[in-house]
Amino acid sequence: MTLIKRLAYAGVALLLATLLFSIFISRGNAGFLLIAGLTLIFAVPVWLLDLLILLPIRRMDWWMGILLPLAGAFLGPVCLFIFSYLQAWNAHRLANLWAADDPMGLSGYLICAAMVGLVTNLIYVLLVFSWQARNVSRDKQSTSI
Repeated sequence: MTLIKRLAYAGVALLLATLLFSIFISRGNAGFLLIAGLTLIFAVPVWLLDLLILLPIRRMDWWMGILLPLAGAFLGPVCLFIFSYLQAWNAHRLANLWAADDPMGLSGYLICAAMVGLVTNLIYVLLVFSWQARNVSRDKQSTSI
């Protein structure tokens, strides 16, 4: 699989995960576009870091299909926690980092970041597995003729 195809699959996975997450959170209300935009603002930088994990892998085995979604579920909350910590540190409000001044709180946002990371990498893994399955069946057909 070429680098361009893997990059395209990763981009499609990010957009699909953002779409699914925004539909899930907004429940079809008018705030869908706002939620999708905010999700992309936070998801794209994490996705760029995630590309460092996804793109070097040329052939995916079953154990990578398990580890990559878990890596995505871990990377999103870690990046969000670091961003929140730096923001609170710059505002000299470290004591309020876990405060309940927001209805969802930081723990709710960390769960949302884990969901987006998990779904993004899961969609990527499913796309790559389907591509590999098509190529294996195509190779078997060409050798049997």
